[in-house]
Amino acid sequence: MLRFTTAHALRAAGLAVWAVVTFKHYLGPGADAQQGPIAQMLGPVWCELVSGALLLAFAACLWFNLREAPVEHPTRVHRARLVAQIVAGLLMDTDLMYVAAGQTALVLERRSALRWLGAQMLLLALWAAWLGRLHAFEPLPAFSDAAPVLAFGVTLLSVLAWQGFAFCVGWLAAREARQRRALAQANARLQAAQRELAAKSRLDERLHLSRELHDSLGHHLVALHLQLDLAQRAPQPERQGHVVAGAQIARGMLGEVRRVVSTLREEPPPDLRAELRALEAALPEPQLHVDCAADAGALPPAHAHALLRCLQEGVNNTLRHAGAHNLWVALATADDGTTLSLRDDGAGAEAVQPGNGLTGMRERIEALGGSLRVRSGRGQGFAIEVRLPPQVTPA
Repeated sequence: MLRFTTAHALRAAGLAVWAVVTFKHYLGPGADAQQGPIAQMLGPVWCELVSGALLLAFAACLWFNLREAPVEHPTRVHRARLVAQIVAGLLMDTDLMYVAAGQTALVLERRSALRWLGAQMLLLALWAAWLGRLHAFEPLPAFSDAAPVLAFGVTLLSVLAWQGFAFCVGWLAAREARQRRALAQANARLQAAQRELAAKSRLDERLHLSRELHDSLGHHLVALHLQLDLAQRAPQPERQGHVVAGAQIARGMLGEVRRVVSTLREEPPPDLRAELRALEAALPEPQLHVDCAADAGALPPAHAHALLRCLQEGVNNTLRHAGAHNLWVALATADDGTTLSLRDDGAGAEAVQPGNGLTGMRERIEALGGSLRVRSGRGQGFAIEVRLPPQVTPA
């Protein structure tokens, strides 16, 4: 699906200006008499042919120049199209010059665009002076009765100022488009790095598991194999001792397997104080107010993981739905358990409809024997309170 970008908007605006100039030239009042400088250099027939050709060339050059804007590697063709538009603007209407100035930053590199704008303004000033000598310069309507020098100066300054304004608009559009393109490229590289990291993580996990199994079970398997081999070759009175020894080795292997599985399933508990500090630094708005107990790092792993997930989900809800300016987070520990509270000053709601996030939080907390309370009201913000018992209670 084609996404409408700033470059597309500028192209549409430029074509709209071109359409207005075209209608004014052919359909405006006194169109036959007001042909600009072309009428003084060519006859009526050639004047119409050249005017039509210039207008068509301007539209075509504008369309192709902004089709791939912003241009990363401008060529002579891009510059030639700009020159063609400037020529059309000088001969037809200065309104077209604004369109040419606006697309300069989208077509050329930054320094080249600034130099091009300076040259375009100088050329426009010289062209205005030449039209003044031919008595073909049209001042602003408000200064039509003023002194010729004053009318000329104010009109020229107005045209040049609008040239600069159009260039600044194009400059901002080019900057936004280039930043969006760079962000998309960085996001693609980040996703590729994440996929590579995930593949490496899986490989490291398999290597770790293979080393653990080899180191913990390898010598037991060798010893078991020797005992079973001796049991096969030993006479009947001695065979029972080898079988008993093999059974003891098998029990030891079972214990080692359980130990390895337990070690691999254990996950270090998160540091809630560090997580809160990182969250406080990463949130510019709403402002985060943190009150964390000093012994929060001594929580059981299951409690710490559950509280971290509730904290993340609560912050996400505030960012997405509350429109709050402040978010208060408090984590307290006592003899009767641990309490996590989140409260914001957002819009709130008269009735809370639990979604997947709140439902998952409640299930996670109740599985540990705790409780979750939600309070809200229209204009009173949103509050979540989580309580966990001192020890993990199996669900």
